[in-house]
This record gives sequence, structure tokens and C-alpha cells, in this order.
Amino acid sequence: MVVQRKGGNESTERGSVHDDCCNVSGMCVYVHACAATPLLLVQAMTQHGITAKLKNVEVIHMHTQGDAEYAQPHCKGRYLSTLSVGSAFEC
Repeated sequence: MVVQRKGGNESTERGSVHDDCCNVSGMCVYVHACAATPLLLVQAMTQHGITAKLKNVEVIHMHTQGDAEYAQPHCKGRYLSTLSVGSAFEC
């Protein structure tokens, strides 16, 4: 999985690694496709989004393996599922 702040790679002063990894509201997350889908990470990301009350995290993916819980109605407003079909994506 790749996490990137929307708007590109501008340099910002960051806190701890934990803060940077866990405060992902408004960020883009790319999830790899098919058998390379990191199922445990996707499950953990979804659960973290629910418990931390994240908002507007864009999940960019192709055809992933496993459940896409982040795309279920109870995650509306937390995650936006964006299907990437053969084109570059830009956050």
C-alpha cells in the first residue's frame, strides 16, 4: 500500500512516524491488485478508519482480492473507493 497526501509531494514538517501513518484523513491510499492485495493491511486500515473517525480517505485500486469493507455503506464519508483502470493516478 502507498499513502500520499493529496496535492503531491510537498514537504511538510511531520510529527512521529505513528502520527504520520495513522492520521490519514484526506489522503490517497493505493492498494495493489489481485493476489498482491495486502489483505491484513486493508482490514487494519478499514478498522482504523472506523475507530479513529477518519474522513475522505481515497482508496485507489484495481481489482482487489478479498472483501472491500472500506467500500461498504458503514464506511461512507470515511473512504472513497476509486477504481483505476489502466491509467496513471494523481492525488
